[in-house]
Formats: sequence, structure tokens, C-alpha cells
Amino acid sequence: MSIRTKGGILGSAIFTITGDAFADWTLNLPEPVSPVTREIFNLHMLTATVALVIMVIVTAVIIYSLWKFRKSAGYEADQNFHTGWFGIWSWVLVPVVVLGIDLSIAGKATKVFSLVEDTTPPELTLKVTGSQWKWTYDYMEDDIQIVSNLDRDIAESEDTYLRDVDNKVILPVDTRIRFLHTATDVLHA
Repeated sequence: MSIRTKGGILGSAIFTITGDAFADWTLNLPEPVSPVTREIFNLHMLTATVALVIMVIVTAVIIYSLWKFRKSAGYEADQNFHTGWFGIWSWVLVPVVVLGIDLSIAGKATKVFSLVEDTTPPELTLKVTGSQWKWTYDYMEDDIQIVSNLDRDIAESEDTYLRDVDNKVILPVDTRIRFLHTATDVLHA
């Protein structure tokens, strides 16, 4: 093993065990609280799992192919690959299997997203305008406007750091609410 390879391994090990490596990173969606968001979360997890499995299989086939068919001295490529059963049918079977998986996910997604699109009229419409480090909430029916600025007094160690505001929006429970999202400058909505 060369000195450069050893240095790369040592540097990677040091980088992994220091600094932000032990930070509490959130690598997934927040925990859902309603039945519809639970279904969306489950759909997200299904799609991510299927994508991961496909990626692992494709990576394994690529690594196997690189290892098995690497060029050595005096090697001649096999020209009969496409004439065998696997060589002919793999071009048909693999896309059909992947398309079948995609269509099954699309069927589940259609059911889930039909739950999201509820056409009953809302009891309350809230217009949320995002700006840099503040949000404006307009209760459309009552002509009430609330401006919420980022609360910078919260300690950085708090769980709600960069998410807590000075004027929180207040919403009624058990009420159908329609949110209209927009932004003033760049898309903070």
C-alpha cells in the first residue's frame, strides 16, 4: 500500500471521528402527525427503499462486471454475449421489472395524492408570505395580519433554533384551513 493511500485512509478516519461527525443530523423527513402525512411519509420511505435496492443491485453488477471482465494480457472480448439467452432477454426483462416496480409505486402515489386534494371549501384561508428571516400571515376572512420575525434570543443549542419566531401564528383546531404560500423576494415560502 502506497504512502498516499495510507494518508488518504488516515485523513478519512480523522475527518470521520472529529467535529461534525457526531452532530445530531436529521437525515429524513420530520415525524408525520396526520394520517395523510403518514401516508406521504410511507410513500417516501417505499420509494427511497426501492431506489436504494436498485442502486445496490446495479452497483453490484457493475463491480462484478469490472472484476470478471477486466482486460488482461492476451484477452479477447466474448462476442457471443448477445447471442445467448441472457444476453437477448436481459434487455427486455430488466426494463419490464423496473417499469413494473415504478408503476406499482405510481399506483400507490395516485391513491395517496388523491387524499391530499380535498375539494371541500375551507373554513379559514391563511396567506403565508415568506421573506428573509420573517413571515407574514394574513387571515383572509378577518383582515388580520401578523408579522413573525425570527427569534434570535433562542440559544443555538435549542431544538427550535432558526425555526422559532416572536409572533407565532394561531390556528383553530378541527377546522379546514387553506394555506396560500408566496414570497416577497426569493422563494422562502
